[in-house]
Amino acid sequence: GCGVRRREDVSHQRVRSRDRLFAVDRTGGGVEARDRRGGHLAEELLDLADAVAGEKLFKKCAACHTYKKGGPAKQGPNLWNVVGGDRGAAAGFKYSRDMKAIGGKWTIADLNTFLYKPKMLVKKTKMNFAGFKKSKDRANIIVFLNSKADTPMPLPN
Repeated sequence: GCGVRRREDVSHQRVRSRDRLFAVDRTGGGVEARDRRGGHLAEELLDLADAVAGEKLFKKCAACHTYKKGGPAKQGPNLWNVVGGDRGAAAGFKYSRDMKAIGGKWTIADLNTFLYKPKMLVKKTKMNFAGFKKSKDRANIIVFLNSKADTPMPLPN
């Protein structure tokens, strides 16, 4: 009653939440193994992703990218409307031949792979970044970038 939680209940919820987020990684299969083959982020990761954490992580990207609507290209393109947007098409940025050739739209799965290891998706990309190895970090950045759009994409439930 009275809204007071026992310590065991709080600890159990944290473990359950952590298990949902990390269990796949601990087993040696799952998300990280699929990522290396260019797979998808587990839906649980997107469900639990945090745009505020993604904004903090974006500081690593900010040396080369902006996300403000109408912002300039820097060493990399402006990332406004990137989730679901056309690949290699942001105004004011000269893309590599390989990035232009890949064409299509930036899907969540493609962004996951690109953020994990850019050269895995685009062999001769201009993006000189080692990548985010943690699935949780990639999910947070993708959810953050998705919010930086005229019409954010609906995320899988």
